[in-house]
Amino acid sequence: MQQLLGLVSRFEGNAIGWLGDLEMHLNDVLHTDHKHPIVAFEENPDLRNSQLLRQLFNCAAEKKVIELRYRPFGREEEVHMVSPNFLKQYNRRWFVLGMIETGQLYTFSIDRIVGIAEAPAEEYVAADVDFNDYFDDIIGVTRYADKPVEEIVIAVRDTRFPYVDTNPLHPSQRRLHNYHLPEPIADFVAISIKVAVNHELVNTLLSFGCDVVVLSPLSLQEVMKKNLNASLQNYFHL
Repeated sequence: MQQLLGLVSRFEGNAIGWLGDLEMHLNDVLHTDHKHPIVAFEENPDLRNSQLLRQLFNCAAEKKVIELRYRPFGREEEVHMVSPNFLKQYNRRWFVLGMIETGQLYTFSIDRIVGIAEAPAEEYVAADVDFNDYFDDIIGVTRYADKPVEEIVIAVRDTRFPYVDTNPLHPSQRRLHNYHLPEPIADFVAISIKVAVNHELVNTLLSFGCDVVVLSPLSLQEVMKKNLNASLQNYFHL
C-alpha cells in the first residue's frame, strides 16, 4: 500500500488532500518504533446510519433510484423517490443530494434516513448541475432557490480576527480596510464574503458569539438578532 501511495502521489505532483491524509495515517499505523499514534484525524464513530454510505454511493454510481424514508427534525416521516447524485461530508456529518419526484435537487442528511429500498421500475434522473462548483458560493451543503449570492459584511472583534484571517469563513473572504464601523464596535475588523444565505452560514456566525456582528444585509442581521435574543431568553429563568 505504501508503494501504491507513492506511485499515485507522483501523478498528483505531491501527496496532498485525502491522499496525503491516507499516506500519513498509513505511515502512523505501520510505524513500529512508537507505542501510541502520533496523528489524529477528526472522526464521528457515533454517526447514525454510516453503514448506508456504501449503499448510497453504489446507487449513485450505478444510477439506481431509491425509495427513501426520511424523518426531518421536528416533522413527520416523509417518503421520496430519489435519484442519488452526490455525497457530501460537512461538519462531521454526511449528506446525499438527489433528484426527487418533483424535479428538484434535494439534500438529505444521512443520519435522518429511516430506510432505503431500491426502485428498479423508476427512471434515474441526473441533476443538471456541476458538483465541482455547486458548493463554491455557499457554506455547508444547503442551497435555497430563493436565496441569491450576495455580499455579507461582518465585523469581527480584533482579538478574534487572527483566527478568522488564518481560517477564513469562505474562500471569497476579504478584509475591508476602509469600511466605517459604528462607534460601539470601532475596534472590530470589517470583512466580507460572497455567499448565499443558509442555515449553515447562520450557525457558523452564531458560533462566534459576541465576537461577530453582521452589518449587512439587514435581513441576515435580523435573523442573527432573533437567534441571539432567543438564546438570551433561555437564561432569564435560570
